[in-house]
Amino acid sequence: ALALLGSAVTGCNRNRQEAIILANQADGFVDTSPADAISKYEEAVKLDPTNHAILFKLAKAYKKKEDWEKAQGALQRAVEKQPANGEYWFERGNAIEQQARKPDKGGAKWSDCIEPYTKCIEKDPHDDRCYYHLAQAYHWTDDEQKALQKISEAIEQRPSDEGARKKKCIEDLNAERVHPSLIEFRRERLTRR
Repeated sequence: ALALLGSAVTGCNRNRQEAIILANQADGFVDTSPADAISKYEEAVKLDPTNHAILFKLAKAYKKKEDWEKAQGALQRAVEKQPANGEYWFERGNAIEQQARKPDKGGAKWSDCIEPYTKCIEKDPHDDRCYYHLAQAYHWTDDEQKALQKISEAIEQRPSDEGARKKKCIEDLNAERVHPSLIEFRRERLTRR
């Protein structure tokens, strides 16, 4: 009985090792051939479905192909395995947001973004991206008060370099995705600094 147990443990470890090897191979060409990398990552996930890092790499490869629905699925599995990782929550929210921006290409709604961006803030309260994108989600779900609160918090979380902060705010102001009321709010914040 002990021999069988030892064999099962060794097989499990071998699968994990092989999964890591496959993922490392895929890392080498994910930028030039995302489809081939996806194939390797999927094979690695089959060998070790508990490896959240490989699931995250798979999601990033889907992101390169702009396959937001599959990216969201891989990220959902990654956050289930590693719920304390703020980056996983942010990227999951982003995958949902990309689908919400193109309702004809996916079933996601802006309200679906709220949970992952909120979790991102819980896990990493200094990541201004989470606040900013949560503000976007609140805006598009017609909750302007929460949107303004979160955009204010996003500005507060920016790096201490005043020039970089203003430059980023100005870039955001010029982006088409920002709603006019948020633009005016951010302009007021910039002039007070």
